[in-house]
Amino acid sequence: MRTTSPSALQRAAFSTARKHLSNENNIRIAKEIRDSLGVTLRGRVAEEIFFNHLSTGASNDLRKVARLAFMYVAAFSPGPGVFLARHCEHPNHEAIWK
Repeated sequence: MRTTSPSALQRAAFSTARKHLSNENNIRIAKEIRDSLGVTLRGRVAEEIFFNHLSTGASNDLRKVARLAFMYVAAFSPGPGVFLARHCEHPNHEAIWK
């Protein structure tokens, strides 16, 4: 007869709850996007200052920042370009809001 330890059951339940919570966090508010922009850019600058070069991990930072900035303007811009920003493609040819 095979038994499952209580700790294994607790880990499985926690894992399921964690996945559920991460799915709910797909909606981002303006402050979260601004914070992500700042953190990404500060990390890139810090790497360049301390190591005097950029690693391969930093090569994707500008792409992330451009995508976040595009999302921010498209979602929170009160100007007349909102419609265009929401229905055009990202510079990397990724449809963000379609």
